[in-house]
Amino acid sequence: MADMEADHPRLLVGAAAIAAHMRVTTRLAQHMINQRTIPTFRRNGTPMATVTALEEWSLLYRLGKI
Repeated sequence: MADMEADHPRLLVGAAAIAAHMRVTTRLAQHMINQRTIPTFRRNGTPMATVTALEEWSLLYRLGKI
């Protein structure tokens, strides 16, 4: 179980990590973060997101709920 957590971090730090998880460009991720389209928060100016929050958002987006 610990290996699975190492492969899938629960906290994504920075636009590049968020973009890689979402399989979009870093620039698009930055835009979505700035427009508050995706669930993120900032710590010392660095955008962060949890994998769970992004996956829930993605599911709701695909279902047309948001």
